[in-house]
Amino acid sequence: MSTYVLDNASEQAARRFASLEACYDPVTIRQLGQVGVSPGWSCLEVGGGGGSIARWLAERVGPSGRVVVTDIDARWLDFKHPNIELREHNIATDELEWGAFDLVHERLVLIHLPERERALRRMIDALSPGGWILIEDFDCSWTALEPAGEPNDAALFVKVLGAFLEVLDQAGVDLAYGRHFHSLLHRQGLVDVHVEAHIDISSGGSPGFALFRANIEQLRDRLVDLGLVTNREIDRVYELFEDPEFSCNHQPLVSGRARRPLR
Repeated sequence: MSTYVLDNASEQAARRFASLEACYDPVTIRQLGQVGVSPGWSCLEVGGGGGSIARWLAERVGPSGRVVVTDIDARWLDFKHPNIELREHNIATDELEWGAFDLVHERLVLIHLPERERALRRMIDALSPGGWILIEDFDCSWTALEPAGEPNDAALFVKVLGAFLEVLDQAGVDLAYGRHFHSLLHRQGLVDVHVEAHIDISSGGSPGFALFRANIEQLRDRLVDLGLVTNREIDRVYELFEDPEFSCNHQPLVSGRARRPLR
């Protein structure tokens, strides 16, 4: 059994959520626009994060619609919208209403779950006939990190980020999960399947590097205790995270959307 190593209880969680929103909300909102979220829709947001997408959905569906937000740890979520319902809920183990939602969305949830196949099936079963699912997760195996900077710094950056990914892999994270979306959604019997990948290049001081830092900070002790990197190496990488002359690509965020058949 794996454990969620980037849990919401850490002090870095709020910074991670803010960075994820800055980097990837435009991607998610563009995908939701392609889906055609409309007034009156009933939407399920699995894993609320910092709540930004749930708020966007609430505005889009209006007072005649509703947004249900689920999370195993909702401490960072605080909604004022009357049409948002917040539930403490584990998508891997807890049931959902059958056929109740016009849209089900998750971002960076399934990739962490050992029970991801069961969780995905539960999400699909929660769709009404003709309803849409949008899943978004990284594919960390697709492209290599290619930093632009002094060779020694670039090599160190790759070493530290590689150590971080090694810990995630040991914890049961499927680092190549996004790669399988096209076949995965087809195998689930869905139609109108569309998959695309988004890759950013960030420089020091940007939200993308703030995301790198929040993640490394959260696992720093584990990385050092395992002998994967030293404290001195991590401190140097923190300096690179703030250096505007240093840049690097991110792994692709893969977005897969599909529709439950009407029959």
